Amino acid sequence: MIEKSFFKLMDLMGPFENKPHIAVGVSGGSDSMCLCLLCNKWIQKNGGRLTALILDHGLQKNQKKKYQQIQNYLNKKKITNYYFKWNSVNNSSGFQKKARDYRYKILEKWCFKKNIFHLFMGHHFDDQKETLFIRLNSNSNVYGLSCMSTITFKKEVRILRPLLEMNKEKIKNYLIKENFFWFEDKTNISNYYTRNRYRKILPDINKFGLTDKKFKKIFVQAKKNRKLFENQVLNWLVKNVEINPLGYACILIKNLSSLPQEKFIFIINRILITISGKIYPPKTKTIINFYKKVKSKKINSFFNLGGCHIFFDKLNLKKIFICREIIRKKRKLLLYTKNEKIIWDNRYEIKSNKVTFIYLKKRLGNSIFIDQLKSDGWEKICLIDKNFKKNKSNLPLKFIFTLPTLKNRNMNILSIPSLKYFSNRKNRKFFSNIDFHFKPILSLSRFN
Repeated sequence: MIEKSFFKLMDLMGPFENKPHIAVGVSGGSDSMCLCLLCNKWIQKNGGRLTALILDHGLQKNQKKKYQQIQNYLNKKKITNYYFKWNSVNNSSGFQKKARDYRYKILEKWCFKKNIFHLFMGHHFDDQKETLFIRLNSNSNVYGLSCMSTITFKKEVRILRPLLEMNKEKIKNYLIKENFFWFEDKTNISNYYTRNRYRKILPDINKFGLTDKKFKKIFVQAKKNRKLFENQVLNWLVKNVEINPLGYACILIKNLSSLPQEKFIFIINRILITISGKIYPPKTKTIINFYKKVKSKKINSFFNLGGCHIFFDKLNLKKIFICREIIRKKRKLLLYTKNEKIIWDNRYEIKSNKVTFIYLKKRLGNSIFIDQLKSDGWEKICLIDKNFKKNKSNLPLKFIFTLPTLKNRNMNILSIPSLKYFSNRKNRKFFSNIDFHFKPILSLSRFN
């Protein structure tokens, strides 16, 4: 029965390519092992390949033996697997969020490298109920209360959660029936974690009449509300937000100030994620503070929020500009790849033909770096070429500082592709075939 329902759901979650290579995140718990088993049966029936991605979060010490057992068991079942270890210490605030962020980051990156477009995660119905209570307690909006989606689209991969309507009891019963191995995670009973505390009270809630059937009705309605909300927000974004192809946003303040708080929070988060390249938005509290400033018209000339610079039209304060903030991390080496495509800062897609990359590699080797222009770089250019400064005076200066720039080891500027700037004729010839396109991981029009 479970297998039949799962196969039917997989048909609805398609399309899948012919004989697909899919990946499953595996922790060793009953939910991920159940998903791994079901996906393996689906692959055997439909053709293709499955890779189980075993992730050790480092939540418990001396767990190497446990993960070796998981690997050995999967090998015995002839399920291809790969092991990841996060060498982090669980002594910081928000460790669970960091672990979650790492999990998705490392798994998505691996899938991208292996040309895998479908990443399966074992979240189930009980996880969904816990998430609902957590978000209710944190005053989430309509969008947040719809909880986890069956399908989440990322830049290069789809995250699929086919067990969201299956509870923990059914999952364990199925594994027992199939005589399939799993580990009970000791961290799931610890009161240290918020989710575990909600997990313990859910059985009592069921006793008082809030059954799984009623929860399912809640989630169905929440998804309908979410869709309606998304459509309203999308219409507003299309009409009121200008995204410059170079990578910054422009909005009329009067249009922002007319928004109710709930929509303001979501819209600003969406814009910040699009422009910054970050996966997660800033804390709601900081967005509310910004909302109050816009409403009261007590606006400072400049501040940072969610990885972005927010600044205003100096002449009349009618417009607000949002661009990427200055990156503090080290510059990145320009890699020469086989597919001639590089993603920089989760925002820019860098493309070139194979001949250009081969030529550059022979001429400069590993001495081309991608970095932001920054204020010192801008000053150097303006001293050399005063006309260049004049020609670009229509662009916000704070934005110009953030533009991707090709530099050598000595921090000398070779090219600013977005502005068609080249330090000399030779460099124009070498770098003119390299295209920088603003392609953020999450666009304004695409929702998770």
